[in-house]
Amino acid sequence: MAHGRKRIMILETNEERGQKILQLMQEEDHFAYLIDNSDRAMQQIYNEPPDMIILAAENADWKAFLRMLKSDNVFRYLPVLGMFEPDMLGPTTSFENLPIDDLLILPLDVNELRLRVRLAVFKSGRYLDANPLTRLPGNYTIIQTIQELIDSKKAFAMGYIDLDNFKPFNDYYGFSRGDEILRMTARILVNSMLRINDDISFVGHVGGDDFVIVVTPSNIEHVCKQIIANFDMIAATFYDDEDRARGFIESFDRQNNAKQFGFITISIAALLSSNHNFTHYGQISTTANEVKSAVKKIDGSNFLIDRRRTVTPEDEENKSLGDTEGQIIN
Repeated sequence: MAHGRKRIMILETNEERGQKILQLMQEEDHFAYLIDNSDRAMQQIYNEPPDMIILAAENADWKAFLRMLKSDNVFRYLPVLGMFEPDMLGPTTSFENLPIDDLLILPLDVNELRLRVRLAVFKSGRYLDANPLTRLPGNYTIIQTIQELIDSKKAFAMGYIDLDNFKPFNDYYGFSRGDEILRMTARILVNSMLRINDDISFVGHVGGDDFVIVVTPSNIEHVCKQIIANFDMIAATFYDDEDRARGFIESFDRQNNAKQFGFITISIAALLSSNHNFTHYGQISTTANEVKSAVKKIDGSNFLIDRRRTVTPEDEENKSLGDTEGQIIN
């Protein structure tokens, strides 16, 4: 979260105090909104994540809300400022069991709240590289997350996601509609992760039309299929009726040549950490780019899972991508 106008969710059941906080945040030139229900708050976070959350601990479901939020590998980075009655905290309070980022003691002191929100904005600008469009973790967090998995020797699968025909779409319809495609893609990725029971699930936004997902190896094929099905079901709706009926748009390629382009599709290049002796993120990135080059040569939305293993004298024949069929590189 960088400096500037922020989206701030206020989770508060006390209407009078909630309106007071809302007015204060608006005076600070933030886009703030008030929600009095934890379930609706989580739904809002999944659909359009805020930059930070102000949480009143008087909400009956606040503990369950915090556990759900902070256990989510995508949204656990959202800063939470908790507001507590004096008797709710004490010398024995354990912050290991209270997953908040900052707190203030009620009754509300508007000057203290203003300062703490400013501090949260400043700290998040230093430490969180969330993509400003999708609010997904950016490059720093992606690299850190994958490097931690490598260092822990924990098996994982990474999918590198790229949109096909995105540039001509962007040129033809403009950046605003292109941004909508990217936000839609982010929601599809996040929602796909929510539907699986995976303790290492992660979604990141590299930049532009490039995304990364991380899951356990047993889930990668299912997730890829789900992402593609949902993306293909929605992508065509972003085209005008005339273009949709025609089945293509006329735009320019990267060499500025006029061409006809079909609808945007999605390509996923996936690899399995257990098949390689990766020691740092750069090795994974190089391998993912090889698989990406192969999957993007296939028309339509596709995924390829690289089943190769690190080259040894025993499996020298597997070091080339070679011809691929279906959705798996063997």
